[in-house]
Amino acid sequence: MIASRLLTRAVRHPSNSVERALLAAAAFDAAVRAPLVLVGGAAQMIHTGSERLTDIDMVGPIDPRDRVSLAGLGFVRDGRHWVFGWAMRRSPSRCRPRSC
Repeated sequence: MIASRLLTRAVRHPSNSVERALLAAAAFDAAVRAPLVLVGGAAQMIHTGSERLTDIDMVGPIDPRDRVSLAGLGFVRDGRHWVFGWAMRRSPSRCRPRSC
């Protein structure tokens, strides 16, 4: 599977590297069936040429089959967010039930 190979490559990079974050995002994108859209700071970074990446935000539909695939790769649902095990958010989820 392409997604698992991307994650294997990602863990070879330092934990705070842009390469690691981008490979994890590519793995997430490869694991879901619908197209995702890059938004937020990462999109701004690409547009402006900045090199300060803190996280990667993508939006798009995730269906039940995608959830199984993502969980199998090691992505964890944190409220309305999906994060990879070594990239867990430190803040508690502020997502209300039904809005996730």
